[in-house]
Amino acid sequence: MPRFFVEEASFRLDAPPPVDTLEERLQDFIALIEACRNKGEPIVLPKDLYEIEIAPGLPLYDFLFRPSTELKVEHLLLRALQVALNRCVEWTPPTGIAPIEVTTVDLVHALLDKGHGAACLCLGLRSDPLGLSKVRAGDDAPTMHFLTTREMLPGFYRSLFELEDLDKDAYMANAAHAFPDIAFAPGLSAQFSRFTTSYRDVRPEVTQHLAVLNDHFQAIYQQADHQPDKTQKLLNSSHHVDASRESDLTRHNRKAMRERDVSVDHVLVAGSKVPVGIGRPVRCEWHTKIKPTTDRIHFHPGDKDVAGGRLFVGIFHAHLQT
Repeated sequence: MPRFFVEEASFRLDAPPPVDTLEERLQDFIALIEACRNKGEPIVLPKDLYEIEIAPGLPLYDFLFRPSTELKVEHLLLRALQVALNRCVEWTPPTGIAPIEVTTVDLVHALLDKGHGAACLCLGLRSDPLGLSKVRAGDDAPTMHFLTTREMLPGFYRSLFELEDLDKDAYMANAAHAFPDIAFAPGLSAQFSRFTTSYRDVRPEVTQHLAVLNDHFQAIYQQADHQPDKTQKLLNSSHHVDASRESDLTRHNRKAMRERDVSVDHVLVAGSKVPVGIGRPVRCEWHTKIKPTTDRIHFHPGDKDVAGGRLFVGIFHAHLQT
């Protein structure tokens, strides 16, 4: 079932935008479409999209295929948008999802109500709510993603863990999209059972910790001049995740440190296998603490020879030997 739907209202503009602003938003939109397609996801196009007026009296079809004196956009950019939209598909919802004649927002809401993750792809020129937004009242109304750039995709994929109640294998498959700047060791889905907390109970906290590692750890590590104590304090104070390197006592225990070594011939990066050819194990002595005394995510802060410098998550465990 599709996940991404071009949202028609975002193309309906009350006045012609500045051309340079329009070109920037079109570039963002095209890049977003291509990023979704590169993930193997079909993108659904509403039937009446080309009839939407991108400026008063200027339907999108005319804007794309007939020279405009009002909005003189770079020809190659218009061609790229034509190609991007042409690669989208029309889709008729199965019986029971929603009536055929509904807006894209209505359709996406119907899918969310049934526990299927879906998002609106928007041009990003209107003042409507973008990013995460509730467009229906009520505590049980699902939060909808209005995406305008490819950088917003990981946040959408992070919402799927709980919305779709992903099992352990599906979690790690989706993690490649939700945390694209992390390299994952193969086989981590089986290691969820090493936590003392049940999978469904620990899953939201694992997602939170991985999000902080993906989005912030390496920048803070560099800001702290790679000093473990300073890194730990900055990360905890700014993002409320406790991450530390092993103590000196543990680091002098060879047997204990070998438990932190992960021998891999490849890692998973953004859904693809990347070979590892360093000829030695990756030592994951850094770890986040899901609970003060148990449940750890062990990682290496980054090695150019492992996955191009990406942070490497290698072990889930209750508590390794110290």
